[in-house]
Amino acid sequence: MKSWARATFIVMLGVIPLLSGPYFTLRAQETLSRRLFDGQSLTGWEGDKTVFHVEAGAIYGGSVTGLASSEYLCTTRAYGDFDLSLEARLEGPRDVANGGVLFRSARKPGSSLVAGYQADMGFVPGDVLSSIANGIPVDTTGEHPLWGVLLDEFRDESFRYPGDIRARLLSAPDRTAILAALDQTGWNRVIITAAGPRITVTLNGLLTATFVEEQPVPAAGLICLQAHSGGPSRAAYRNILIRTDQSPRQP
Repeated sequence: MKSWARATFIVMLGVIPLLSGPYFTLRAQETLSRRLFDGQSLTGWEGDKTVFHVEAGAIYGGSVTGLASSEYLCTTRAYGDFDLSLEARLEGPRDVANGGVLFRSARKPGSSLVAGYQADMGFVPGDVLSSIANGIPVDTTGEHPLWGVLLDEFRDESFRYPGDIRARLLSAPDRTAILAALDQTGWNRVIITAAGPRITVTLNGLLTATFVEEQPVPAAGLICLQAHSGGPSRAAYRNILIRTDQSPRQP
């Protein structure tokens, strides 16, 4: 083998592990995804700019005086099937701080509400979560993390909600597993995958929700970030990436 060929072969042996290892997987994911948030502005998003703003490369939603009603910052385009990855954290008292990512969703005319699926964030008394569980087993003792929980909220279809509350639990992870995976004071990576009727949610690498839709609800819609009603608190979101095989379209 000629010297130049031998040198090339040796170099390629060193490159092959990189192409097949975690580094390549991460870089490929970043290459195939595009940013929904540029880290500097709210371009591509719509909502109340007195509630949502950009700070230190993240979108913050909330108020130092609290919010009378939940507010949502939504994409200006709709998405159907996708992989959505972001980092989120909550600031404020544990019993107040709350946020979430809504998807395949739509704004409710005449109100600040958004209807659709939600990957929730925060904590809530177990009996409150049980009240919308619709048969899903939930430990009602003490508080239950909302992180990793998949909900459905505020749709017009009455068949969607068996009770008077316009919310329904679709999947609830094990409380112990969530607490072990959650960084309660730092950033947490949330990944939402919507592929046809199948939806999954992962939190810091832990699969927390799996749901297969069987009812005739919209399969595309807005992606929205929530600032929850209640006392002084903030929800923060950053590094928001989406990968989709479909071109975004107007809602």
